[in-house]
Amino acid sequence: MKKLTLLFGLVLMSLSIQAQDLKIHVEPESLKLNVGESLRLKAEVVDQNNKKVDGRTVAYYSFSRRSVGVDSTGLLTAYKPGEHKVIVVSPGSDGNYIRKDLTVMIAYPDISKVVIEDIPSKIYAGTTFPLNVKVLDEMKSVRENVEVAMNSSDESVAQPDAFLNIIAGKPGNATITV
Repeated sequence: MKKLTLLFGLVLMSLSIQAQDLKIHVEPESLKLNVGESLRLKAEVVDQNNKKVDGRTVAYYSFSRRSVGVDSTGLLTAYKPGEHKVIVVSPGSDGNYIRKDLTVMIAYPDISKVVIEDIPSKIYAGTTFPLNVKVLDEMKSVRENVEVAMNSSDESVAQPDAFLNIIAGKPGNATITV
C-alpha cells in the first residue's frame, strides 16, 4: 500500500511539474500606447525550452475595459491614459490554467491649456479667495494628476499659496501666472 501511495504521489508531482514548466509568451513585451492607438498581441503557450505547445488556446481579458480594450484576437485598443492590466490565460485539459499578467501604459495627452474660472469681479485687500484652476489636455479632458504652480508679479498685492488660493494684500495690480 505504501508503494502504491508513493507511486501515486510521484505521478501527481510529475504532472504538476510538467504543468508548471509551461508559460505564456506574449509579443510585444513592452505595451506603451497613446490614447486611440491599437496594437495586436501575439500570445502562445511555450514549454521550458521556449518551444510552442500545440493544442493550447489563449484568451485575453482586460481588467478595465473602458480604459483599455482587448478582443478575442488580441487586438488591444487604448481608450484612457494611465496604467492598466490585461491578462492572457490558457486553459488546460485538466481544468487548470496558466496565466500571464500584462501592464499596459497609456500615455497622457499633452496639456493644451490652463483655465481659471470664477474670478471675482472685485477683490478686497486682506481677503483670501480660491482659484478654480482646470488643466485641460489635447483631448479636452480635465487632468487631475498635474501639479499647478502659481506666481505673482507683485506678492505684496496678490500672493498665491500652495492650495490655489490668492491672498490679497495691499491695493494695486498684479498678474498671476499659472
